[in-house]
Amino acid sequence: MEKKDKHCNRSDPADNEQGDYRDYVALDPEHRLFVSLVTGRHSGEHVQLLVEDFHRRAEGRRIKLMTSDENSTYAQAIVKT
Repeated sequence: MEKKDKHCNRSDPADNEQGDYRDYVALDPEHRLFVSLVTGRHSGEHVQLLVEDFHRRAEGRRIKLMTSDENSTYAQAIVKT
């Protein structure tokens, strides 16, 4: 059975793989091409993985447009990468 985060007990090992997951997507809107995709919990670690993967696949070219949920971890990941 799948559970939302608010119904999980993090001290219960059975709930370790339960909870809210997100798809982090970097795409080229002009060509409708998914450049990078990371799936996981809402965390700075997954944001960093997405930005690093995009950077590698785009061979260092800069992001021309970015939209997000305004989580500050995106800006931190871009500056770090």
